[in-house]
Amino acid sequence: NFSVGDYTGGLVNYSIYLDGSLTGQFGNITDATSKLLNVSFGGEGTHTIIVEALDYIDRRKNSTQIVVYYDATPPTTTFETLNGTFFNDTTPEISFNITDNLASIINYTVFVDGSQETFNHTGNGNITLLNLSVLGEGEHNITVETLDLAGNLANHSIIIFVDQTPPTTVLIYPSDNQNITTSF
Repeated sequence: NFSVGDYTGGLVNYSIYLDGSLTGQFGNITDATSKLLNVSFGGEGTHTIIVEALDYIDRRKNSTQIVVYYDATPPTTTFETLNGTFFNDTTPEISFNITDNLASIINYTVFVDGSQETFNHTGNGNITLLNLSVLGEGEHNITVETLDLAGNLANHSIIIFVDQTPPTTVLIYPSDNQNITTSF
């Protein structure tokens, strides 16, 4: 959305530049009114937009350059804790790394078995260590939901197991105080 001002009350020509090149979007606008245009980006990343105004006596003026970050890719979570890991601790520590193509800070929410465990943020590419709240024995679904500054959302999950019960051993044969004889 932009407006031009020439104080003539007439028409002012405009041209849109994206990353230093004409976009093919041009036209005219009445002095002191605004215009809404959509600009198509060639790809994700950092882009600059300039609007050039040209009045009827060939005077040109460029707008202040604005910087726009186009990001359509959600963050990715890589678990350092392997899927299917067993813990003998009821407050297991999990670790994960969140990366994004543009954001330097990424918000995340950790869910354990569908319930929110924690909400926080981390730097892009930092390994995050998190001790979970007390979990009962058994299988648990751990989901990290990530949200970057552009609003891209992604979920990544693993299954972990908590097992604090030691195995039991029952000697079936020979029975207690039984004599065994073998011959060769």
